[in-house]
Order: sequence, then C-alpha cells, then structure tokens
Amino acid sequence: MSNFVCLRKIRKIGVMILFFIFASFWYSCTSLRNVKYFPVETNLQKKWGQGMAIHGQYVFLLTNTGLCRIYDMRKGVFAGSLILASAHEKNHANNACFGVEYSKDNNKFPALYISECEAPYRCYVENVTEYESRLIQIIQFRIGNKPQAVHDWIVDRETGHIYAITQLYPFNKERNGFATQIVKFGLPSINTQEVILSDVDIEDSFEVFFSSYFARRGNI
Repeated sequence: MSNFVCLRKIRKIGVMILFFIFASFWYSCTSLRNVKYFPVETNLQKKWGQGMAIHGQYVFLLTNTGLCRIYDMRKGVFAGSLILASAHEKNHANNACFGVEYSKDNNKFPALYISECEAPYRCYVENVTEYESRLIQIIQFRIGNKPQAVHDWIVDRETGHIYAITQLYPFNKERNGFATQIVKFGLPSINTQEVILSDVDIEDSFEVFFSSYFARRGNI
C-alpha cells in the first residue's frame, strides 16, 4: 500500500513538472509573439547610434552629432526623424533621458536632456515632438571658470536630481579598469536658459569602479 501511495505521489509530481514546463514554454512563445521588432540601422548617414530615451509609447534614438529617429512602440512603426536643435559636429549625444517638466506649448513630452560628452561637456535640454526640436536650456558644470568633464548627464525623475557621470583617467592597471565619478545636483528649472553648476551646488559626490570589460562595451 505504501509503495502504491509513493507511486501516486511520484506521478503527481511528474505531472506537475510537465505542466510547469508546458506552461513556461507556452508563456515564452506568447511573449515572443508580443515582442515588436524595429529595423533600426546602427549606422545612419555615417553616424552611429548613441543615446536613447523612452517616454510612453515613443522611443527617441539619437546618433552622434544630433540626428534623432522616433519609433512608436504601440503601433510598431517608424514615427519620424528630425535634427536636434543642439546638433553640431562634436555633439556626441552620448546619453538621452526625459526630465519632469513640460514646456508650455508641449504637453506630450517632457524636456529631453542630451549629453554632449565632449568638451565643453554641456547638457542640452530640448523641447521635442515627433516633428521638431527646440533648445530651451544649457547646463554646464564648472569649478572656478573651468568646465568639468562630464560624459553623461542623467536625470532622476523620482527625486528631482541630475547626475554628472565622468569616467576618470588614467586606466588603473592593478584593477584592470576605470574609476567613475558621480556628482549629484538638484534638477534646475527649465525656465532658466543657461545654468552653471559649481562645487557649491553639489549635494553628493562619490566614485565607483568598473572593469575594462564594461568600459569597453560602453556600459558606463
């Protein structure tokens, strides 16, 4: 009798495992059918893809120098392209992120923050739609009168802060990687056209370390 009970338990467990495997397979197949794929060219007009930002159903994909492609994720279509107001030869557009404030004439997209990355390391704040872009603010970090290197500007929408991210040099041979400096500021109002942040505006500052593997893959 005990052997019979054990056999029933084994069968029950086996059925549960098979059901779990089947359910996982079915869920994976269903999820894959819902994935939308966009035919994105990494090289556009000999410009490489750089920063990307998402708001609602729209994806804004930037290239170095300041070209922008827009995709509608809900409809699964290419929605348009434009040249950013901040476009210029050395605007690397290394990072892009949406802020929290909206321009008075645009209730669809909040301000878009774009990292110049190369000297003088500015953050361009733009009022964007699917059809046009307008520069509304420039942010720079200076100590004394010297622009500080900032490779990425990142907005924290939840707390209302902006972070200046900088990969520090030289390369650390002992640890096989780079130290990265992160400086925290309050997010300036978009009503001020030119914002100069200095050491007195710093709310926090610290360093983290990334191996050369992550640095090479552009993950910082």
